[in-house]
Amino acid sequence: MSPIVAGFYVSAEQGGGLNGFERRDALIANRVAAHEWEQITVVRNQDGTVSFRCPNGQYVSAEGGGGGVLSTNRDAIGVWEMFTLIDGKVRCQDGVHFIRERTDHSLVADGAETNGITFRVLNELPDAPTREAIGSFHCSFQGLRVRTEQFGELPWFEPVIGWLDLRQDREAVYDVKVAARDNCVNVAVSSQYAEPNQAYSNIPGRDFTNDLDALRALITEIITAGSSRGLPNGFYVLLMLAGDGTSTPSRTYNDPIGLTYGREWLMENFARIHAALSGASNGQPDLTPWIVYCPGYDGVVPAWGPAVYRYPSVVDEWLLHARSVIGADRHLGIELAAGAAHWGGEHGNYISEAGQCLDVVLSEFPFPMGPPDPPPPSGDRTRWDQVWQIVGRLNRPYNRPKEQPDDPNPPYYLDRGTPRGPFFYNAFEFDTFGWVRGFPEEQVQRHRQALRDLGCALVG
Repeated sequence: MSPIVAGFYVSAEQGGGLNGFERRDALIANRVAAHEWEQITVVRNQDGTVSFRCPNGQYVSAEGGGGGVLSTNRDAIGVWEMFTLIDGKVRCQDGVHFIRERTDHSLVADGAETNGITFRVLNELPDAPTREAIGSFHCSFQGLRVRTEQFGELPWFEPVIGWLDLRQDREAVYDVKVAARDNCVNVAVSSQYAEPNQAYSNIPGRDFTNDLDALRALITEIITAGSSRGLPNGFYVLLMLAGDGTSTPSRTYNDPIGLTYGREWLMENFARIHAALSGASNGQPDLTPWIVYCPGYDGVVPAWGPAVYRYPSVVDEWLLHARSVIGADRHLGIELAAGAAHWGGEHGNYISEAGQCLDVVLSEFPFPMGPPDPPPPSGDRTRWDQVWQIVGRLNRPYNRPKEQPDDPNPPYYLDRGTPRGPFFYNAFEFDTFGWVRGFPEEQVQRHRQALRDLGCALVG
């Protein structure tokens, strides 16, 4: 969160820790961009006052309760560290003095209301969503186009939001998504799409695993970009955790093209990632109410294996571990690759202790998807059967098409729900492979509608 005064960012010099009697510029409003020292958090106190936490974790204090200098070196909130916002102006605890700006842009606590500064806060988080709201997110994983300054017009691929260097390009993404009635952005902890002959072949990806502050900043920007565009809880974030495949012994990239690390790396690093995003390791605001954690894309199920299922499998171990890290009131998802409706145990997966850890189930479908075109009278019907049989087991209602020759009463795997409420099913990925390779938008829309006609309310 970055306070702004008269178009400039407020900076806590050296990140905080300064005595205002010795440094008149302990708090100063002269920055044209927000970097580390400008990340000042507005803390809402129970009595309606606010406090200002500096990047180093210490608090802004109006010495004497007001009428003098401002320091940035308090370890805890006391009465001198409490302020009242009145139409954007900051009144000190003495009830008389306001924070004002000196001619050198340093801030001091000896002003009157008439000359007190008026500031606004960027990136202030909106109200957190309910489980039902975030579980039923809408995220167009294919079919959107975004024009960027950096790379021109792109057939939009969601993880690229983390690769864009220019803020105006990311703002263009948010505008397009709101226009499409999306309320969720898909972010990847580490990703790249360096396969040949598609729109992103020569665009470098991004690895946030050793810069979790940058990941926090991006997720905060995404959440608040949604609230500034009228979404009551801001954008939600579907966060892919780079766990696709099996890790290398050295825990380097297991896929240098996609910048993923694999399952074993994820088991070792997830607690660190969650601690950074929840604020447990850095004292920053908790972002996790807006996040659905997902171990990876289509390289998890069935790629993690094993060929013969026994409980607990490595997928079960991940689900139990992830839930133990995030607690009962945060959100966990999994993407099932084309052809998969479970991870080896059919209905039993979802009623097991591990399966009950899930909130959101995402499907990938074969490309090109068969429906709504009629299937061939004979020969390979995989592109149809996979769609029908998977949707029939993971979604209700299921509107069985007349062309489906078998499987008249598919078992519903998600019938029991979870201790936290129902599962949420999302027909997430169906034309992405073709979309980034010039697949026409009209076909994406036909396939999206076909999934809706089968009964899917949530379609990527």
